[in-house]
Amino acid sequence: MGVVPNGIAGNTTNISITLEDEFNNPVSGAAGQLDVTVSGANSDTPAVSESGTPGEYTSSYTPTSTGTDNIEITLNGSQIPGSPFTSEVTTSDISASVSNVTANPATLQAGNSSTVTVEVRDGSNNPIGGLDNL
Repeated sequence: MGVVPNGIAGNTTNISITLEDEFNNPVSGAAGQLDVTVSGANSDTPAVSESGTPGEYTSSYTPTSTGTDNIEITLNGSQIPGSPFTSEVTTSDISASVSNVTANPATLQAGNSSTVTVEVRDGSNNPIGGLDNL
């Protein structure tokens, strides 16, 4: 069984994997037999490690693009139940260092007008929409 939450661009997405045998006993020592593959808006093949709790494994990746990620988790090449999983990656907080403001014309005389355009982006340079009339 796997648990894959939705993600935020620029932030770590933690993946939890639980392995049990046919008698519902935890299966330890299988980290080397587990593979995680991320595809879709982001691509990664993060490592898998044991969490310290018998049968519990973790993996993580940091998405940089918004959209849908597909996370395939396999044990010895076969997908675990529920795989592939999806993670909807949204934008992170607004970043002033990659956002942009422009004015046209940049200088003007009293009584004239200028069009100001604000391009708001997150820390991973993804555009942030839905902020009309700021």
